[in-house]
Amino acid sequence: MAEDWNKYFRSIRLGRWTDNDQPCWIPLHGFHHFISGESNYGKTNTERVYLSELSYGIDAGAVEVIGFDAQMGVELQPVADAGYLKEFYGPPIIGSTETYAEQFAAAFEEHSGIGVERANWMREHGINEWKITRTDPGRVILIDEAGQLFRPGVPKATRDRIQTAVDTMTYQLRKCGYVVVACTQQPNLDAIPIRHGFTYGVAHRQGTALGYRQVTKLDLDYPPLALGVPGLCYITSGGKRIARTSFMPEVLPRIGGARNRFTIAPAT
Repeated sequence: MAEDWNKYFRSIRLGRWTDNDQPCWIPLHGFHHFISGESNYGKTNTERVYLSELSYGIDAGAVEVIGFDAQMGVELQPVADAGYLKEFYGPPIIGSTETYAEQFAAAFEEHSGIGVERANWMREHGINEWKITRTDPGRVILIDEAGQLFRPGVPKATRDRIQTAVDTMTYQLRKCGYVVVACTQQPNLDAIPIRHGFTYGVAHRQGTALGYRQVTKLDLDYPPLALGVPGLCYITSGGKRIARTSFMPEVLPRIGGARNRFTIAPAT
């Protein structure tokens, strides 16, 4: 029987709920994810949960992860070395006539354009969800240290190019095989003006109560997450329930022979 890659791309296991130790599933395709939290509270680990959960599809060629690391490639280099990234934008291109930020802008614009082509094709053919195959894979745009792209030192024209391309993906590309995942410390609009387009949030420990609401987009009075305990988070579909992300090794195993997730029933 043919593998259903749309079913595979529909959800991932983030970890477990702290109240009953049951698996915590979160939706993927059809949403764009915003991960935020203070330093050393689990953002990088959460990114690696996503990659680990998608590893079978990556290995099979039905899922591609396009990595953007605005901290000179430091954060995503280990997962790039392990084979998880189809494309990797992070280390500066030596000899390029473009600035570092312009290199990111051009890559975002390229994938925004591909996504728009997919969306137009779906509209013309009356299709509500992109058929994910090994030929036309699902793609995750993974943006690490997203706030670095909008710091004051980046020229406004370049910031605007990046924001326009990312906003196009998050606002206009739904269920067309593209999922944007952005990770940053600060959830406020001054630091991350692309925040509003993300429809699903994973909020690790925040400095203020407002931070949890900015990430999850839920108007709830969140109790602060425990100080000094990484991995705890609130999620958009969980209300005030607290999840604990799965612990990932510092360097993920190399792609190849990953466990087949088709044997695991998705969340109901």
